[in-house]
Amino acid sequence: MKILKIFLVFFLYAPLIKPLIAQWQQNNNPFDEHSVYCFALNQNNLIVGGYNAVFISTNTGQSWAPYSNGLIGNGVQALAFNNTYTFCSSDSGVFRFSNNTNYWTRIKKGLKVLDVNTIAIKDSNLIAGTFNGIYLSNNNGETWDFKNGLKDYTIISLVYNGSNLYAGTNGGAFLSKDNGYSWKSLNNGIIVASVGDFAFYEQNIFFASGAGIFVSKNNGENWSQISVMSTNVLCFHGKNLFAGTDDGVFLSTNLGLSWIQVNSGLRPKYIYALIVIDDKIIFAGTDKGIWKRQLDEMIKSGENDTLSSPTNFCLYQNYPNPFNQTTKVNYSIPQSSYVTIKVYDVLGKEVATIVDENKLAGNYSVEFNAIKLVSGIYMYRFTAGNYSQTKKFILMK
Repeated sequence: MKILKIFLVFFLYAPLIKPLIAQWQQNNNPFDEHSVYCFALNQNNLIVGGYNAVFISTNTGQSWAPYSNGLIGNGVQALAFNNTYTFCSSDSGVFRFSNNTNYWTRIKKGLKVLDVNTIAIKDSNLIAGTFNGIYLSNNNGETWDFKNGLKDYTIISLVYNGSNLYAGTNGGAFLSKDNGYSWKSLNNGIIVASVGDFAFYEQNIFFASGAGIFVSKNNGENWSQISVMSTNVLCFHGKNLFAGTDDGVFLSTNLGLSWIQVNSGLRPKYIYALIVIDDKIIFAGTDKGIWKRQLDEMIKSGENDTLSSPTNFCLYQNYPNPFNQTTKVNYSIPQSSYVTIKVYDVLGKEVATIVDENKLAGNYSVEFNAIKLVSGIYMYRFTAGNYSQTKKFILMK
């Protein structure tokens, strides 16, 4: 009888119980808390690259198998594939995986710079972005040619959108319509030194940077800033735009006009990579392995702390860094506070003050001009109420 009463009480009141908000989860992480830099989805195979390894999953991340036979280097930076091969880049060059041999082979003939940040592929055209320009291969990496179009630029990102190839560099954004042989500058309105990851929605182009997110509504001819979050990666699912930042994952359902922080359960906050699988699950590559979350519950979860009302105190890494004379420092405060940001030399001597005033809750960006300082390494300390955080920057004049 007692059990029946308990059942009746639960039955009557169950509809009134609000469902628990699901969270990010770290399941069967193969990287043992190390960094994960990139994902690729080849048919039903999810491939992930990161610290010293590549892994593959055939069951949507429920289990992982080693996929690193033949690889050398300290970290896999990017993954790409065509109908014949899978490719990856690292600090030791570009590697090609063949299903026939189940082995990665380094392909470097003509590739004089082996520290490769990013790769992109279209048909048999393979493009490698290095710390010193662009290399092209039109035979699946058998041989490489150096192209002078972006000589002396550090290539941060390469991505195709249809037949257009976009490059993010330490000198801005560039467009190639001929698979990397020639480039057009797309820097009107870009106020940052370095351009990172790109994302596309209809005629809108977005890019991530250490100083925030920028958008162009006319194919890159003009840009405007829509966020000051230090952002590493962007990922679209339908009209939902996800941003992987230095402070976790944010979601915009209106093309960047407003943002929602969706970090429930996410222990690491530094996000390197994002990918959506089967329209159901989003995976995040972090500095502490692989994390995943259901898309539908995240979009509807009610995590509605927008950027106008941050939930945590946070000091972001200045951008650019290293810098020559001027740099931007971004920070967030969840409540009104007296804020100071002071600069110290390596001996601990205070040499400059960036901020020293009361601030309302919100997200802020301030420019620091180091004209009075000499080249070197400095620390900048952020204090708001009882909270304090310190980061390092490098001034190079």
